[in-house]
This record gives sequence, structure tokens and C-alpha cells, in this order.
Amino acid sequence: MDFDADGIDDVITGSIYEDMYLFRGLGKGTFAKAQLLKDKDGKPLEGGYCCTTEMFDMDADGDLDLACASRIGTAKWFRNVGTRSSPEFDPVSRPLPMEKGAGSIAGSNATYADWDGDGIRDLVVGSEWGQVVWHRNLGQDNKPTFSAAQQLIKAPGFERIKEGEVPRVHGSRAKVTIVDYDQDGLLDILLGDFTSCTYSTRAPLTKKETKEKKALENELDQLQNQAYYDEINRLNKLYWAAKKAGNLKEVEAIKAKQAAMRRPADKLYSKLRPFRTTGYKSHGWVWFYRQTPARDVALTEKVLSVEPAATTEEVTLRSLASHTSVSPGQEFQVAVSFQIANGWHIYGPEKGQSYIPTTIQWELPEGMTIKNIHWPQPFPVRQGKAIQPTYKKTVTALATIVVSKDIKPSSQLTLAGNVRWQVCRELLCKLGESRIMTSVAVSRPAAGKSTSVDSR
Repeated sequence: MDFDADGIDDVITGSIYEDMYLFRGLGKGTFAKAQLLKDKDGKPLEGGYCCTTEMFDMDADGDLDLACASRIGTAKWFRNVGTRSSPEFDPVSRPLPMEKGAGSIAGSNATYADWDGDGIRDLVVGSEWGQVVWHRNLGQDNKPTFSAAQQLIKAPGFERIKEGEVPRVHGSRAKVTIVDYDQDGLLDILLGDFTSCTYSTRAPLTKKETKEKKALENELDQLQNQAYYDEINRLNKLYWAAKKAGNLKEVEAIKAKQAAMRRPADKLYSKLRPFRTTGYKSHGWVWFYRQTPARDVALTEKVLSVEPAATTEEVTLRSLASHTSVSPGQEFQVAVSFQIANGWHIYGPEKGQSYIPTTIQWELPEGMTIKNIHWPQPFPVRQGKAIQPTYKKTVTALATIVVSKDIKPSSQLTLAGNVRWQVCRELLCKLGESRIMTSVAVSRPAAGKSTSVDSR
């Protein structure tokens, strides 16, 4: 974002501590060294533990204010008491403005974006435990009032994975960016996370090694006694007090004392490291969550209630069209839903070397074209060296079909689709196929009800 209205993008970032920094843009993708953000009195601004930053006009005065979210505590903002080109910030932070009874906003980061497409930017907030919520802006774009949280993505829970595995769900510390990732006209969520992977470091300990490890652990316990932690806490309080006062020399002196206190324990930890049989690595993944149009949601729910188009022991196939009649130039959708028996799975639509993909080959009459076919994100499952995209339980594909503007009204159009899949469990796989058909009328007014698709 352009911090100082000079026409060049800058970067503003938070940190693990409460500091926030400006990397001033120099043009051509280059940036100056980090500059600590301070208030109008010259003291460092405190954004919160592991804070993230966002700048927008909170009070309709034409400049950009500084909003902060953090892993601990509630989101807040610092008013810009300077100008758009020369920002200066009030040292006292304020809570984000909320509608009456809505509480406050808490989360790892808050992104200012028009989530619901009403022309006014809202807040989409990622949380420490992975949940993502939406606070709708009930005020103005440059003078917001936020509603209570509405959940967009639930917290996934904790999933323990081994090094080299691909997680099935996103992890904790959700950091979100709002962007139309698939260019369908709706904003989506890109979510960065934090995940821990375990790995084996060595064979089990011998009796001698177990005894040596216990001796080192006892030595560490004696070192890190109550007096040790009391001193750590005392130095932490002094550190934050010096930082708040802007006494940078005192801050550096306290950091040196803390480092000196940690050295004896660090040496013991180093000696203990060879005795570890399991290690941990931290990793981050990026996840794509597509915003689904309201009509998509309704169609994917309705398709589950219609009569099956085909049924096997492992897979039940259902289909549903969004309209019984359409107008020239109109778009409509056809949903194809697979309900998969417990313990079985089918594969995603992309070709692979170690599996047969699920495919729907549409046969359309003249005057109709496929705009796109949307499949939900499959779960990646490792099979040897290969990663297979799989679906379990229920999955629905949505085909968006466009009617030509030149098509004549009062005509009847028939669509057909050849559906093929491979359903597997452990070492057993079966092939399945079905042909689905439906028809829609073309009329001048756009039509109403949905209808099921027949199987032949």
C-alpha cells in the first residue's frame, strides 16, 4: 500500500513483538531498510504480540489510520493525526468501532475487503486456532461500524502429520488475504497457516543413553527453578517498560541479560538433542477457499434430495438443473452429486498416473456452451511417491452452461452427460459409469424452478 501518497507502494509489517515497521518503496520493486513506526511523540507504536497491520480511513478525515490485529488480545487502531502524505499517529490506541452489543474483534490478522459485494469494505479476520470470521461493515467505507462475527471457515482442530505428508485441513495461526483467485467475480480466501510435522530422528534409546538423558534433564530442572523463572519474568517486565518509554539502550541491555541467562540452558538443550527420538518441524501451507455463489449453495443442497440417477453398492449419483427454462444469453447450472459409501473414495477430475479420474463429458445441443465446471478441492492422499486427489462421503460438481443470445425462444434443448468414476478402498477398486440427460425450455422470461436430471 502507498503509506505516504507518493505514488509508490510501500510495505508495512508487524512482528513477533509489538513492533511495527515501514519498508518505504523506492520504485521498481525495491525498498528501503526497515523503519520502526513511532507515535507522534517519538515512541514505538505497540501493535500487540505477533501483530499484523492494515491501513484505511477510520474516521472519514481523508488520511489513512493504522489498524492492528494480534494473536493475543483484541484488534485496535491508531488515529492518524498527521496528513495523508505525512502520517503521524496518536500514541493511544482505540478499539475498532462495533455495532451495539457486537463485542470486540479478535484474531491473528484483519483484512479490509468488500466481502459481500455491497460496495463497502468489511473485515475478514483469521484467528489463532484457524477459524475465519467476517465482520460486516454497517457504516461507511471510510467510517466503519462493524457487526458481530459471522463464521466463514470453522477452526479445523489439530491434525498431527509426519514429515512429507500433506495435511487434509489447514492448521493454526490463520492469516488471510482476500482476492478473486479464480476470477469468477467473487472474492475468495487465501489462507496461510502454521503446521507442525513430526519425524523420527534415531532408534530407541539404550539403557545407558536413557540414564544419561535423565541426568541431563535433572540438571536442567535444577537450573530452571522458580528463582530462574522469577528473574525471567522480572526482566520481561523491565523490557516492555523500557520499550514503552522509548529507552532503546535499556532495551538492548536487558536483551543482553536475557541472552546470558539462556546460555547455560541452551548448552544443556544441545547435549540433550542427540537423545531425541522424535523431532518437530514447523511448516506453512497456503489454502484456497472459494466463495460460492448463493445459487450454488442452494443447488448443492437441493440435489441431495432428488431421486438417484444411478445407484451402485458404493456410489449414488444424483443430478439437478437450476432452471426448467432459460432465456437467450442466460447462464444456468447443472449439479452432479456423488454420495460415496463409508470406507470408499473416488478421485478428482485431473488425470493422474496412479488412478482413474472422475469425469463428466457433456453433450450439448447447438446454442449452448460450457462456461466452466467447478469441483470442490479434493483431499490429497499420499500413495507411495504419488499424491492422489480423493473425495469421500459427498462431492458435487457444478457445470455452468451458457445459452446463446441468438437461440430462438420456444425451443426445447436436451443436454446429456457421460459420467465415469473409479471407486476404491485399500487394494480394491471398481469402475462405474452412467449417462444423465435433461432438457430445458428456451423462453423470453427467465425461468423458475429446479428440476432433477434423468438417467439413461
